[in-house]
Amino acid sequence: MKVNVTTRHIDNRREANYMREYALKKTHRLERYMESREPSDVKIVLSSEKLRNNAEIIVNSGDLKATAAVELEDMHAAIDKVFDAIVKQLRRRTDKKATTRRRAGAKASNPSKNLQKNSNNNVVEKRLPAKPMNLDEAILQLSVSNDNYVVFRNSDTLEMNVICSDKNSKTVNLIIP
Repeated sequence: MKVNVTTRHIDNRREANYMREYALKKTHRLERYMESREPSDVKIVLSSEKLRNNAEIIVNSGDLKATAAVELEDMHAAIDKVFDAIVKQLRRRTDKKATTRRRAGAKASNPSKNLQKNSNNNVVEKRLPAKPMNLDEAILQLSVSNDNYVVFRNSDTLEMNVICSDKNSKTVNLIIP
């Protein structure tokens, strides 16, 4: 990860170096989101005008791009706040990509591939993804599907449940292990 810190309009050179070192110490918070992406580039701009202190971060790392800027009276507080903002953005974007990958993997699985026939006992095994849903959604899914049962993860209790219907009596049974 390449880090470039620029200071602008800070008259005292010692204070400028101190702020630069302080900003560099904070960059370890970004490494978690940038470790697998190459090339990664972080630009930090610290500037001061009268009573306004500005801190700005620009992150370019492959397809991950983020920018944050903060203006406060205290430069330390501005640096802390801008790093909080950029970490929040990076976390949101990486989590969003991870959840879309998980969803795509669940949709891509074909149920016909999951059927296996065991020659010993004539048992048909069917593997189903455990979808998180509440009881009302599971009942709706059961009414839409052609199956007599629906296996789901109850979003309220986070346990696996099964709903099965009796077509003759039109009743729905909830099985809780």
